[in-house]
Amino acid sequence: MKSAYSAALHSENLPGIKNIFEEINVSLEDFTKTTVNDLKNKYDLTDQKQVDLANKELKQLITKKQDELFDQNQELKNIDVD
Repeated sequence: MKSAYSAALHSENLPGIKNIFEEINVSLEDFTKTTVNDLKNKYDLTDQKQVDLANKELKQLITKKQDELFDQNQELKNIDVD
């Protein structure tokens, strides 16, 4: 799926690519908002070490969610170039 993502990212000529990214971004934005709120409750954000841990966890969770969204997107599967 990563190769489809790369192909899609670098090609403006693929039909529907803008819609694919908009759909994924909306889902990812909603997920990120919820996750940030959850992490605010989990970590003491007045402590820099805790902030660093929260940022690390946020990055990991967003990356995982983004991969899931790309893997689940049927239109993106249709252009998989592997």
